[in-house]
Amino acid sequence: MAKSEQHGTQGSMWLKHFWEETSSGHVETYDDLRLESSKDGENVILVKECGEKQFVKTASSDFKVEKYSISATELARLIVQYGHKV
Repeated sequence: MAKSEQHGTQGSMWLKHFWEETSSGHVETYDDLRLESSKDGENVILVKECGEKQFVKTASSDFKVEKYSISATELARLIVQYGHKV
């Protein structure tokens, strides 16, 4: 008899990655969305990063990171409730 168990979340997954540079090369725009495990392995964290970098004269950037957390159990329940069975 064999048995294997894995408890908790681990790893990460990219949901969306968008990067664009203007033809002049002066402005970069990006918009990323990914899932990550929490350090304790109990939650899944949705990470949203977006921003714009300008390389002319000021080298200014507008960068924003938002994070949302949900338990792995609650995420699984929501997928079953709202997802499509495949």
